[in-house]
Amino acid sequence: MDNTVGSPAMGNDADAVREKLLEGGVEGLVDLVIDDVAARPLKDLVDADAVAGLWGDSLRAAAADPALAARIRDRLHGLVESWDRAFTTAAPPEMSEPVMDVLRAPWTVDPTVLRALLDHRAVRNLTRDILTDTLLRFGRTLRSMVPTGVRPRGRLGRLAGVATGVASVAAGALASEVERQLEGRVRDVMDEAIARAMDRSVSYLSGRDAAADLGAWRAHALDTLRARSADEVRADLERLEREGLWAAVAEAVVEVAAWEGLDVHLAERVGAGLEAWGDEPLGALLDADAPAWREHLAGPLRDRVRRVVGTEAFGAWLEDLLEG
Repeated sequence: MDNTVGSPAMGNDADAVREKLLEGGVEGLVDLVIDDVAARPLKDLVDADAVAGLWGDSLRAAAADPALAARIRDRLHGLVESWDRAFTTAAPPEMSEPVMDVLRAPWTVDPTVLRALLDHRAVRNLTRDILTDTLLRFGRTLRSMVPTGVRPRGRLGRLAGVATGVASVAAGALASEVERQLEGRVRDVMDEAIARAMDRSVSYLSGRDAAADLGAWRAHALDTLRARSADEVRADLERLEREGLWAAVAEAVVEVAAWEGLDVHLAERVGAGLEAWGDEPLGALLDADAPAWREHLAGPLRDRVRRVVGTEAFGAWLEDLLEG
């Protein structure tokens, strides 16, 4: 057999190999690769420093773009442009209902976590404004508590008018004084009232009695968001842009990207994950969470490899390989 470079025999060998691959060799090759990768421990497949470096480089590349805020805005607007329907109809019931069932479930949140979330200056200021306004409005109603009626005629009427006027002035002065003292008293007791309101809120929100109502509220909140149309979401994004949110996000990305310890921190986080699961074979981890993962991966991969093997470029590469 003539095996010189460029000989017909060498071309026939390449054609025969490619034919074998297309007749079933691709499937066997793909299965071998998947089995090999699945049998390896996760720590052999993932390098914490390399992954951290990749993430860090991506973040720094984004931060170096002077138009980052505009890119964030355009990306979000591009997503919205693809929504020609309300969110409610975008996801079929087979997908949305299981999510709604999870939200409706009467689960509770740990009181310590709730307190940490609620006991913040923003929430305290909101509570203070509501309580102060409610109490002061109640105090001001005293001004309207002056009795009125039909005044008789003649001297008796004039005397009644004078008496009513004096009573009105006295009542108004009393109400003003009560309101003034009430304002001072409200300010004095507000911190204590806020603390009590915080305790009651945490107790209620973390209690079993309110779990069902809160579950219904969570589902209602998602329904409200899903019902928003693309035009409404677009208006929200435009408002957030006017308020400077995308610029703030871009500034945050720049600050994080400039942190000297970024790659070290990312590597530590990846390393912590590998410490917990690194000795487990990748296949075992996937089998536990998605038993059908092999077929989901192998099917498209086999199709892709078969398409590559069938190209002229692969045939030329294979001939060069066999000739070498």
